[in-house]
Amino acid sequence: DETDGVRVFEELRKEHNLEAKRLFSKYCREIATIILNLQATLAIEAVVIGGGISVQPLVIDGIREQYQKILLQTEPFSSMFGEVAIQPCFFRNEANLLGAIFNLLMQEEKQIGSQNY
Repeated sequence: DETDGVRVFEELRKEHNLEAKRLFSKYCREIATIILNLQATLAIEAVVIGGGISVQPLVIDGIREQYQKILLQTEPFSSMFGEVAIQPCFFRNEANLLGAIFNLLMQEEKQIGSQNY
């Protein structure tokens, strides 16, 4: 199954699967580019990665690696901004569930508030 996350990371750990490694590097570079854009726009100091993918140390390491490569290739940027910390969020795989619960509670609060008027 092409959408099997466990299998994807098994393939990435194999030395001979160059196509998987190439696609993974591209994926991490795209995320690193987004982080750099956020840094330039919002002056962020840290980015935390949540959800199921954050359980894989390979993902965080890959994003950090690509971020460093982009910094080295864009000298004016690297001298203007400090380095952003990239790390997994505290709740890792449960981060999306907490976000969903928070959203539900906010909707409930709006409904209760609108009923009082």
